[in-house]
Amino acid sequence: MRSKLLLIYVVLCNRLVAALDFYVAPNGSDNNAGTSAATAFQTLQKAQQAVRSQIAGTMTGNITVQLGPGIYTLSEPLKFTADDSGKGGFTVNWVGSGALISGGRKVTGWVADSNGVYSARVPAGLKSRNLYVNGQASNYARKKIANRKDFTYTTSSIKWTSSSYDWITSTPGIANAEVRFINSFADRYAPIESAGSKELVMKQNTWYNQNWGYDTISKPNADFGVWIQNALALLTEGGQFYLDSGAGKVYYKPLSGEKMDSVEAYLGVSESLVILGGTYANPVHDISFEGISFVGSQGFKFKHISDCCGRHILPGCSQMILDILTNRQVVISARTRLMTRPILNLLVLIGAKCHLPSRSAQPKILFSREATTHSSAQVE
Repeated sequence: MRSKLLLIYVVLCNRLVAALDFYVAPNGSDNNAGTSAATAFQTLQKAQQAVRSQIAGTMTGNITVQLGPGIYTLSEPLKFTADDSGKGGFTVNWVGSGALISGGRKVTGWVADSNGVYSARVPAGLKSRNLYVNGQASNYARKKIANRKDFTYTTSSIKWTSSSYDWITSTPGIANAEVRFINSFADRYAPIESAGSKELVMKQNTWYNQNWGYDTISKPNADFGVWIQNALALLTEGGQFYLDSGAGKVYYKPLSGEKMDSVEAYLGVSESLVILGGTYANPVHDISFEGISFVGSQGFKFKHISDCCGRHILPGCSQMILDILTNRQVVISARTRLMTRPILNLLVLIGAKCHLPSRSAQPKILFSREATTHSSAQVE
């Protein structure tokens, strides 16, 4: 009898602290209750509202938001603050195997052009730095420089003497292109202002900023390559793209075996996808993300990581841009495979799995790289 009463007591206690699940699916409805897979919400914003309402009351267990497989398109970043954070020792978990959060614009209607290149119409004036095809980031239309030591770098330009590099100034559209330098620490981009005789005049003040400090263009600690890029005439290899924003047209050369009538292609148009923020007195905490992929951000307003302020680019990471905001705000963009070390208790958590600990916990950061384009970061 006593053992039965004890069992009943344990069951009742478990129910009192039972975890709560909310469900989201691309084919759901925000008019649903969201408490089962059959009654799933449709949008992440609706799920966030439900979680906040639950947190505002008594939180008696972990809250898990189950994202069903599919694409969740955001027109603006999903912002998380202390109002979205766990409390009482419990955590809010956002979990989504096969779920993809996108800030991109889908590109369809591909038409075959010449030389194996395809094109598609997009709104004129649309700006983007990224094209994702079947979940993979495409390279810019580009051509590699043989040796950066063949060039002279002045305060305003890049110069050369060998005629073997004269193809640079004769490339159509070169005045709107850029030069990319991958060093040991810094991944530097330098827009081109105009072309002269064996010379590229570079845009200021970007050029000035790229030529002082640590691991510069002319004095890299290590040289991992230099490319002239972002001109249609340079689109010669599979997996490359070029966006003509003024004409409203995007060009892409498919990889071997890619069928353009069935590809899933998105241009990144959102500045960021997820923002974790708050204040120093009341930061976001006790919230985790697991199994979710991010795609479709562009980063025009973001700052290139190219200094020595404790930020760290993993070997082989490239085209990675993000912004670290004040007051414990963190931006998660689709440019995964980039992570940073903690700066003033700020953590940038990009990719498939991340967890913000409670405010009293001392964070331990674990980084890992996956075989896909998405990486994971975990804080325990």
